[in-house]
Amino acid sequence: YVAKGALKFIFGSYQLRQGADPTANLKEAIALQTKASKWEWVRYAAYSNMAAAYADLSVYERKMGIDEGESLKQSVANNSEAVKLNPNSPNLRTNFGISLAEMANYETRKGINAEPTRDQAIREFQEAVRIEPKFEIGYDSLGTIYLERAQSEFEHGQDPNSSAEL
Repeated sequence: YVAKGALKFIFGSYQLRQGADPTANLKEAIALQTKASKWEWVRYAAYSNMAAAYADLSVYERKMGIDEGESLKQSVANNSEAVKLNPNSPNLRTNFGISLAEMANYETRKGINAEPTRDQAIREFQEAVRIEPKFEIGYDSLGTIYLERAQSEFEHGQDPNSSAEL
């Protein structure tokens, strides 16, 4: 199930990038990974794969004018489960942080206070680089989220300089 689900995810991601409708392949990937999540030895990978499929589905939904909130919630929830099962993985921590950052961006677009979600994303990125101090993606993600925070503060008439302190 994991391998077949991963292939469906890859094909769905390819369709998304080509401008085609990836919904069927991404939903099949999610269904296969849901089955795989029942097996202890692949559970964290299945949750991580489901999170990625939901993240791509949310990209497509937003592009098509469909509210992506539910897909983003599922991406966050599945990444959270993956981290619970494998908390010392900087990759899983970063993936979780990215899904939280995407949720924060969604909340901002909807006029919802995104700071709690953004703060949680920052904590995940910080934990990733604590686990692996040379983990460049973690640092890159931290820089991106601090920039997003500063932009949000500026747009709301606040001083963005506080976000510049790492």
